[in-house]
Amino acid sequence: MLEYIRHKRLNFFTMLQMSILFIRDNFMDLVFVMLAVAFPISILKALVNNGLSVAYYSLQSLLDVSSEILSEADALQVLDYTKNVLYYAGLDTLINISLLCVAEAAVIRMCRNWLLQKKEDPRTALKESLVLEGKMLVTGLVFVLLSFLGYSFFIIPGILVAVYFRFYLDIIVLEEAGTTAALKKSYHLVKGRFLETLLFYLGAWFIYVGFSNALSWLTYIGEYSLIKQIIYFTLYFLPLCIPISAMAFLCMNRDAHNGGHMLDDIIEVQAQEIPEDDAQR
Repeated sequence: MLEYIRHKRLNFFTMLQMSILFIRDNFMDLVFVMLAVAFPISILKALVNNGLSVAYYSLQSLLDVSSEILSEADALQVLDYTKNVLYYAGLDTLINISLLCVAEAAVIRMCRNWLLQKKEDPRTALKESLVLEGKMLVTGLVFVLLSFLGYSFFIIPGILVAVYFRFYLDIIVLEEAGTTAALKKSYHLVKGRFLETLLFYLGAWFIYVGFSNALSWLTYIGEYSLIKQIIYFTLYFLPLCIPISAMAFLCMNRDAHNGGHMLDDIIEVQAQEIPEDDAQR
């Protein structure tokens, strides 16, 4: 797998095959990450999602029963419910870029170690990911802001931003890059391959959505329950590993073909950094 990543250009099916093999070989470690990080986050996401649903349906109900010209009281209620929707939607986004990204970063790190045939305790992967929390949070906020501005201008600019900067998290994890460096390198890895990157990502994401929808049946059994929401948001992390790992392999493949060092073993990199005079001694 490592030699394929380094010397051949990934196609979608090979990328997907690598992702499935990675999940198979690291299933118990991924379950640990799910229980250690995704489960606590799922509690927050379930609470936020519950608040978002209440605010949204309250707003929808008010608009349905109100006349075309709203009274002053109804208009104030619409404004209040709209604020609640935006508030909970913002909270959900913040959870994703500040907390869920730690679990995603651990998976990306595990992908690299799997290719290098290096076994690493998942607790170490999470610990190393937490060190990068500041960089991931700042870059994530910049990414969300740029995407929001892009989607505000007829959607297409938002799609361009989302695709060109898609690899920012992978680059932060694999190279410990800062915000500017991560966004710039992501742009160069996608440049000239925009459509391919978009199709690869959509393909991996649709597979995830299929598994995620299969899990969603939990929320439709019986009456609505916060517990079922928590279970769903916990379990959906495992299929989420498909697009995370698939795009991580694609990122490392692009980097290798561009002469990058994401896949250089730490020992090899340190050996390259030793001055010749010191090496001769």
